[in-house]
Order: sequence, then structure tokens, then C-alpha cells
Amino acid sequence: MTNVLYLYGGWPGHSPYDIADWTRELVGELGFDIEESQDIFTLDRDLTGYDLIILGWNNALTTEDLSDSQEDHLLEAVEAGTGVAAWHGAAAAFRSSLRYHLMLGGDFLAHPAGEGYPHPYEVNIVNGDHEVTNGVADFPVASEQYYMSVDPNNVVLAIASLFFPFAPAAAIPLDSFLMHLAAGSSTLVLGFVLFAMGLRFGGGDAKLFAALALWCGFPNLLSFFVVMCLAGGLLALIVLALRRVGAARFLAVRGWRIPALDPEMTQPCVPYAPAMTAGFLYVSLIGFW
Repeated sequence: MTNVLYLYGGWPGHSPYDIADWTRELVGELGFDIEESQDIFTLDRDLTGYDLIILGWNNALTTEDLSDSQEDHLLEAVEAGTGVAAWHGAAAAFRSSLRYHLMLGGDFLAHPAGEGYPHPYEVNIVNGDHEVTNGVADFPVASEQYYMSVDPNNVVLAIASLFFPFAPAAAIPLDSFLMHLAAGSSTLVLGFVLFAMGLRFGGGDAKLFAALALWCGFPNLLSFFVVMCLAGGLLALIVLALRRVGAARFLAVRGWRIPALDPEMTQPCVPYAPAMTAGFLYVSLIGFW
């Protein structure tokens, strides 16, 4: 049976105890064995025996944090394979615990218009034929907005991870699946070789390159690479032209700072993610296999 530790409590403004009723019912439906705790010192013990740790903790003060022991035990469990499900207030909890937030992949910073301000926007239904949205019209919503600090590696991780449930769902043959794995692995090595050689190919570029190549597979890798290079060359020309006309200053007074356009950079870098995206979109249009 799946063993779950559910830690909740703290500031009552996020209704952790009401949410606990919902969580308890959900976990029960899944058939998990749940241990509940409202004591933060629960994290001071060995947590590797749990399959999942649910964090519903809310802080009242931004100076609150985990002790070194609590943070160590939590991260040791995660490194050993324990999953973590953290929601809402957990993104603002333990603000001074850097490793905790690196493990989460992000943290809450502030509400731009103030806490609880109902910012209005409209939800547009783009696919009314789906069973979830069938008969649902566009509708207005008013909710507070969030400033978040998010690890960009999350995007790369999501792109790569989604391929693995997609492959069996799309009935990809085993030999083709292995070729996709080989394409992702080889391009990851190539990307980090270019990075290590100092060829203005960043570590983030290397990871995104490999994640997209995983989807493309070897049969489409050349098409992906050619379109990426063409788009990258075009992007470089655009960057040089914008630097020449002083676009950086024009954007800076409007609150936008794009380092690639800074004329003081002696070796301007070109962000390659748009070029990789162009190559990936081309391959997705002609078909992955």
C-alpha cells in the first residue's frame, strides 16, 4: 500500500484544515494509507519510508523557514524516491529555505495588485466538442494574480517527461521508441560538448535541444537541425539589426531589458530557444514518425 505523510497547518487564512477534509477524502478514494500531522517537527525524522509527502503548510511570516535538520530529511527522502505533492500555500512557505524551493521548482513572490484583489479576466473555451467543455460558453472570472519565481528547467523536464506516457498511448513501435531515446541521448551529449567548448551554446540550450530531439527521433533529426540553424541565422540577423538601430534603449525606457540587444556586449548572444522551437514545429507539422 502507498504510504502517505500529509503535513498541513500554519496560517489559517488559506483554510488548511478545511482543505484537509478534501485531501483526506481524495487520498481515501485512491486507497492510500495516510498519516496526518500538524506538527512541523515531523520533518525532523527519517522520511524515506513514505511513498508520498503532501505539503499543505502555510506560513504567516516570510521569515519562517525549515531547520537544517528538517530540510535535510525532506530532501533525503526526495532523493531516495519519495514523491512530493505541494499546493498553494506551500509555494510561499519556508521562504528562507532555498533548497526546499529549488526542490519545488519555484516559489510565490507577491500578488501584483495586492492580496485578495479580484483581477477580472475571461476564460475562452477553444474546444467546445470535448466532453469536459461540451455546452460550456466563455465565462468571466475574477481572481488574484501571482508573481512567481520559477525554475526554467521545469519546462524542459515537462517536455521530455511527457514523451514517455505519450509513446505507448500513440502505439509507437518499440524500435521507433528506442530510436527516439537514442536521438535525445546523443543530442544531449552533443549539446554539452558544444557548451564545454565555449561555443556560445548554453547549458539550458543543450537540455532543450535534447528534449525536443527526443520527440523528433533520428528520422526527423536532420530536418529539425536544418530548420533550427536557418531560424537561428535569421534570428541572429534580426538581433544585429535591432542592436544597430538602438532597440535596447527604446525597450529599456518601457521596462524591457533584453541582454542580446545590448550594444555594449562585445559578443552578443542569440537566444536559441526560438530557433529550436521553429525546428520542432516544422517536424511536428510533417509528422514525428
